Amino acid sequence: FRIVRAANFDEVLTMVRERQVDIVCSIQENPQRAAYLLFTDPVITVENVIITRSDRSGHLTLPGLRELNTVMIKGRTVNRWITEDLPDLTPRIVTTPLEGLMEVSFGLADAMVTELPIASYLIGQKGIANLRVSGHTGYRYALRIGVRKDWPMLYDIVSTGMAQIPGTERQRMWQRWVLSEIG
Repeated sequence: FRIVRAANFDEVLTMVRERQVDIVCSIQENPQRAAYLLFTDPVITVENVIITRSDRSGHLTLPGLRELNTVMIKGRTVNRWITEDLPDLTPRIVTTPLEGLMEVSFGLADAMVTELPIASYLIGQKGIANLRVSGHTGYRYALRIGVRKDWPMLYDIVSTGMAQIPGTERQRMWQRWVLSEIG
């Protein structure tokens, strides 16, 4: 395998559609992506949360985002889910998770919706000490491995390999790589 890096998730999807990459290791299945990818069974389930600065007290819910300057990450499936449920919410779209976290950290935005593992990783890696999980969206991704649709044999190999990983090992990986809470 050769790892290919991209600037953002939109670029990853473009590379898959243009057959520049063969596998996407962590992706949410949706009808648009099913046009060009085959999906394994879920590898991990992650929660989308509401991130705010630590100085904001209380617990936030999705309807509470209507009064806040909220950012979401371009191309995320959760954006569609939230705007379908809250059509009067008008979030500002940012390109990367780090961009959104920094905007909240510096007070340019009040809140951000993102995946807990991504927020946890970036907050720890970049030392952003003034952010916390202020609420849970109720939306979860069942992340899968996506394989180019025109390579069904590779899909079979990947699916078979993933099925061999026992649940206890998956749980150990989750505990090692994903922090359960921020702040």
